[in-house]
Order: sequence, then structure tokens, then C-alpha cells
Amino acid sequence: MVQRKIKGKKGKKKIAAAPLAAKKIEARKTRQRAVLYQRLKVPPPINQFTQALDRQTATQLFKLFDKYRPERPTQKERGGKKTEQELRLVLFLPALCRKMGVPYCIVKNKSRLGRVVGRKTCTCLALSGVNPEDRNNLNKLVESVKTNFNERAEEIRRHWGGGILGAKSAARINKIEKARAKEQAQKVG
Repeated sequence: MVQRKIKGKKGKKKIAAAPLAAKKIEARKTRQRAVLYQRLKVPPPINQFTQALDRQTATQLFKLFDKYRPERPTQKERGGKKTEQELRLVLFLPALCRKMGVPYCIVKNKSRLGRVVGRKTCTCLALSGVNPEDRNNLNKLVESVKTNFNERAEEIRRHWGGGILGAKSAARINKIEKARAKEQAQKVG
């Protein structure tokens, strides 16, 4: 850590520049993590969570869920739970919903789901019953969700995620392919 000297009442005091340095390090780590998620190959069961519901349909979904909020606040969630554990818990849910014929959708922002039930975050929600006046809205949502997720299940299950090359790697592979093509042309011609 770099310490800088500033003048106070009694002369020079040393003050650590920790907060600024910590912010810079955190920003760099965040950027590196985002690039790493793009570069690494992601298997299809995990990659399916990158395909979320569009904004307009998600807004309609949350309006419907807000009508069926629990009346009393639930107990506080224990801290220390990690995203990796949550991923392991919800990884089987899309396959189970497809097998049982239940319409499902994936929505970004776990905290938005948590707000519906009065928690910080939540991984999944389900409606067990709906009032007659909301049936029409629910049927429209179910129809759009089935076309986007349930009917496209095979297509979603086949696609791997990530694997995007950086500029240097792409240039290196291009160079190797050009050399091979040139070599093949010399052998033929």
C-alpha cells in the first residue's frame, strides 16, 4: 500500500490510501471475472440460465406475483450462502419442470424474486393457485413462457456457452489457418 503524507495540526501524518486502492482492485477483479465467464466453455445445463425472460414479460410476471405476496414477513435468511450452492440447488429444476409438463421461466435478478417473498434473495418461486380475475393474465404468461422455454427445451439443452476467443487468440488462430491454407496451395499447385 502506498501511504501519502498530509499536513495536520501537529505536522505530517501518514494516511493509508486503502479505500481508493481497494475500489480499483475490486473494479479490476470484476472486469476480469466478466471476461473469464465469456472465455470459459460453459456446459448446457448451466448455460441455460443465461437465457432469461424478456423485460416486458418479466414485468407482467412480477405484477402478478406481487398480488400473491405472503401476508407476514418471513424470518431473516441466514448469511453465508454462496451462489455456487444455489446453482447446484436449482440446476435440476428446468429438467424436472420439462419432465412433469410444468411451465417454467428463468428471470434475471434474484433480489427481485426475493422482494416478492420478503427476503434478500430467492432462487425460485411457484404459484399454487390464482384468483379468477387473474386467470387471463396467467394464461397469457403461461403461453409465452411455454413458447420461450418449454417448447425450446431441446434447442436450449444443446447449446454450450462461453468459448469466445480474445483478440490475440483469434489473431493467432487466423495466422495458423492462413499458413495451413498456403501450405495446402503449394502442395496442390
